Amino acid sequence: MAFLYDQFGKDAKQDYLKQYSQTYYEPFNQKFKPGDKETLINYSKEIFERKEWPSNITSHENSVQLIPDACVVISHIAHKGGKFSLYYSETYNTVYITICENTPFEYVECYNDETCSCKQFFIREKVG
Repeated sequence: MAFLYDQFGKDAKQDYLKQYSQTYYEPFNQKFKPGDKETLINYSKEIFERKEWPSNITSHENSVQLIPDACVVISHIAHKGGKFSLYYSETYNTVYITICENTPFEYVECYNDETCSCKQFFIREKVG
């Protein structure tokens, strides 16, 4: 992400992420379009379990909250003494906003640079 940003700018990086997300997550997006929260919850549980990523998933009437304890990727990189991209949070944001396109959900993220954790909110837009 840093290479794309440094060489081509923020818009090019976001365009790349948007195109990638539209293609890669298209099957998920099709299932998520009707607004079924269980699609998101089941997908998230599967990802968190596969990556052995401690997290909390909370579902309310019109929202789903994903609250991982810390980012496994960032934690691994930091443990190995490496540096992670300053655009990491922005990557999540672009990907999940794109995933929510044409669904009744809006994506909102609260990222903590110090702990590399985030709270992810998928909020169903009110109809009518």
